[in-house]
Amino acid sequence: MVGDFRELNTYTVPDRYHIPRIQETLTQFSKAKYITLMDALKGFHQNVLMPKAKRLLRIITNCGIYEYLRMPFGIKKAPSHYQRMINTIFPTELSEGLLIMSKNKSHNELRLVHPSPKTLEHKNYRR
Repeated sequence: MVGDFRELNTYTVPDRYHIPRIQETLTQFSKAKYITLMDALKGFHQNVLMPKAKRLLRIITNCGIYEYLRMPFGIKKAPSHYQRMINTIFPTELSEGLLIMSKNKSHNELRLVHPSPKTLEHKNYRR
């Protein structure tokens, strides 16, 4: 099910949290010899919504009223909120918190085999 949040977004105050630019990422690439890229499983859908947000994100259909339990796509603040969450959980990794760059192979493998305590605490899954 997909919601159209354009009207809600017009009333939303922008969140100006820094989202990495491609040039920043490419600069980091140039310093690394080993690069591992992973993807967050279900990305935005790992963010549980607060009760007030659930009410604002209701979808009304002829079959009933539905509420998102987790962050859907299309919300103005979603990318900034997601990036802030990722930077909190993965402070040493880059971009979506799932790009590991190292100057040697053993350091790269160590970071892959032993996830950070915050990764385990937040149950943020990678694939």
